[in-house]
Amino acid sequence: MKYEILGNTKQADLNLYVCERDYQIKPGTTYGPVIRDSYIIECCTAGEGSIIINGNEFLLRPGDCMILLPGDTVTHITGSKPRNGVWCAVKGIKISSYLSDVGIDSRHPYAPKNAFSTILKIINRLIKIKSDNDAGADLRRSAYIHEIFGEILRYAKFENDNSTYIKKAVYIIETRYAEQITVSALAREIGLERSYFSTLFHKITGTSPQQYITDLRIKKACALLSMNDYTISETASAVGIAPEGFARVFKSKMGITPGQYQQNLKKISYHLSDEWICGR
Repeated sequence: MKYEILGNTKQADLNLYVCERDYQIKPGTTYGPVIRDSYIIECCTAGEGSIIINGNEFLLRPGDCMILLPGDTVTHITGSKPRNGVWCAVKGIKISSYLSDVGIDSRHPYAPKNAFSTILKIINRLIKIKSDNDAGADLRRSAYIHEIFGEILRYAKFENDNSTYIKKAVYIIETRYAEQITVSALAREIGLERSYFSTLFHKITGTSPQQYITDLRIKKACALLSMNDYTISETASAVGIAPEGFARVFKSKMGITPGQYQQNLKKISYHLSDEWICGR
């Protein structure tokens, strides 16, 4: 008799255990600590709260999906508003090895943001068929569970594979913001086509490359203006913005001109100085 082992040693058999919809969980509600023997996939659709995993607290807000692993000590806390969501409990074999390969574990429990809407739709489908008892019901439920983890792994792998490019871009921006950086030049330097780079940057950071550059420059400008060692023109040059356009860019971000910003700082400074003198 010949025995053959085909493929790798990873096993990912998954079966649905519980599937529920949470509706209007009262503010301040606490459940746990609890240790489970299953994976929990929890999606928040309204309200807010937090989940404490092995002593570390993670916020849970609308649009968040968290993966809780078997054996973890978990406490669920509802915030100041009633919380809604859906969740399912899954039993499986070694799926955690797949999750850890893409960076999801007890210290990093969030599923990728891009996968949230798909996961939510699938869990809602599961809720509809959870009580089916025909001959194919278990297979359909199992297929949905596999699809959920497939989406989680697909998007998480995408983020991991491409985050190196974005980390390099962010480093360049944060160390060379005073130079005349363009998005096209930045894309070329890290080895990506401009359009793809912009799309990827937004997916991973939540903002465009140009917006990131501008926001950082204005943040640095505020710091320089508060020191009173730089004129407005010198500040503009120091953060890589043409002096003639600096006031417009600054006001679009801060709501006031650089001169008004400095005046406000002086008023605050004088006010604090007067308080200190009066209090002596």
